[in-house]
Amino acid sequence: MKRLIGVHLKDIVKETKSEKSKSVKQAVPGRKDKEPVTRQTNAVIDASMYGRLDDIKDAAQKDPAALKGKDSDGWSAAHWASRCGYLELLSFIADRAPALLSAEANDGTTPAHLAASFGHSEILSLLGDLDPGSLMLKDQLGNTPAHDATRRNSMPAILVLIERCPSLIYVANTEGLRPIDLAEREEMRRFLKDAEKRSMVPAVQLQTLARDNRTLAAHNAVLTLYARNT
Repeated sequence: MKRLIGVHLKDIVKETKSEKSKSVKQAVPGRKDKEPVTRQTNAVIDASMYGRLDDIKDAAQKDPAALKGKDSDGWSAAHWASRCGYLELLSFIADRAPALLSAEANDGTTPAHLAASFGHSEILSLLGDLDPGSLMLKDQLGNTPAHDATRRNSMPAILVLIERCPSLIYVANTEGLRPIDLAEREEMRRFLKDAEKRSMVPAVQLQTLARDNRTLAAHNAVLTLYARNT
C-alpha cells in the first residue's frame, strides 16, 4: 500500500511540474527574479511536495529562513501544500511564515489559485480564515482563484470562494473574461448567474470597484452579510 501511495504522489508531482512548465511559458512579461535556493530550502520544497511535515519541521528548525524559500518557478511550500491539499502542512506554514499564504510564483500564481484549480475547498477555507485577501489576488493573466475554479469545473472550490468573496463573480481577467465566461457545465453557469442575481450591488458598480482590492474587500464583507441574511 505504501508503495502504491508513493507512486501516486510521484505521479502528482510529475504532472504538476509539467503544468508549471507550461504555465511559466504562457506567463506575460515581467516575471519576478528567482529566489536564492539553499540546501535547507530544497529540503523544505521537496518535503512539501509529498506532505512530509516532520521533515519540514526538522529543516525549519535548522534554518528558519528555509521555510520561506521558493523553487526555480517561484513555488513555495505553501504553493505545494495548497496544490496537493495538505491542510496540516499549510497550517504549520501559516503559523511560521504567514506571508506565504499570499506569495506569488513567477507567473503570479498563488496558493489560492492552486487550491481552487484542484478543488481543495478546505484549503480555501483556511486561506479565507487566515488571509482573506489571498482569495482575491490575480495572476499575471488577471485570473483570480474563481476563474481557475470555474475553468476546472470545481463546484466545492467556487462555493467557498463566492461565499467568502461574492464580488469575485464580476472580476474580469486581462482578456475581459469573468468566471462565468469560462463555465462549461450548466451547473456552474447556473450557480454563478444565481449568485449575481443575489448581489444587491449593481454589476457595473462592482466591475469598477474590482480594480481596487482594498475597496472590494469592504464590499465583499457587505455582500457576504447580505447573502447570509436572505
